[in-house]
Amino acid sequence: MDPTLKLVLTILLGIVAAVGLLVVFAAPMIVDRRKLADRKKVDPSIVEHMTEEQVEKYRRDAAILDVKLIGVALAVPALFLVVFVFR
Repeated sequence: MDPTLKLVLTILLGIVAAVGLLVVFAAPMIVDRRKLADRKKVDPSIVEHMTEEQVEKYRRDAAILDVKLIGVALAVPALFLVVFVFR
């Protein structure tokens, strides 16, 4: 593989991986600023066994998990491609 192409791919994939990891680490802040927990639906069968405080915590935690999964979906393929480029 051409060294210039290898360098460009490494830089691009590194940026994509860094953005994905940044999304993972900033997930609580993203959820709070964009008010994603308010949009999260909760199954009524779960709600009947929880207090209102527990439901709000459940919504926030579920929204944070969704954002973290999106961040991991960005980071992991980029990291695998970086390994492939250096192979």
